[in-house]
Amino acid sequence: MSPDSRRFMSRLCLLLLSVWSTAALATEEYLQLATCLGPQQQTYSPALKLLPRQTYFSAEATLDVCVTLDPALSSARFQVAGGGVASCTLASLQSRIVLEWNTGGTSIIDMSSPLDLKPLGQTVVPSYGTVISGRFEGALVVSVLELTPNDLALLKCLTTGVTESSGLISMTFLQLLP
Repeated sequence: MSPDSRRFMSRLCLLLLSVWSTAALATEEYLQLATCLGPQQQTYSPALKLLPRQTYFSAEATLDVCVTLDPALSSARFQVAGGGVASCTLASLQSRIVLEWNTGGTSIIDMSSPLDLKPLGQTVVPSYGTVISGRFEGALVVSVLELTPNDLALLKCLTTGVTESSGLISMTFLQLLP
């Protein structure tokens, strides 16, 4: 299987997992407005090391696959900045996302990643938040970030630290029904 085929299959599986995992929330109490996924790259300052410390991060993502109730919404991109206590093995982070939709609208989202565990270099970060302004204002946002393992991450954690990472993110927007 070619690298492009594997990448496509990974994205498709992550999208299906995201839609399936939020299906329980989206039964009678919530309406699923959109689910989008794509690659995310992020940087850390200071670098992540073995012991936890105050850390700031910034990230960019291109959500190039979207399943929505609005057929005009097909993609989005965002920039995010935040911080909290983090290390190579765990983190608790807060952030604000400025998401730009392909239609020209935006969504401003306050997000929380209360517990980010990184066993053996594999990181899956569940986050939640609320759209505080723009498209889908008031909606609940649930995201899952799966960072690509780095063979040198353990060595970097013990020496210079991890300054960047990348992976796939999915974001689901849910509206509370009256």
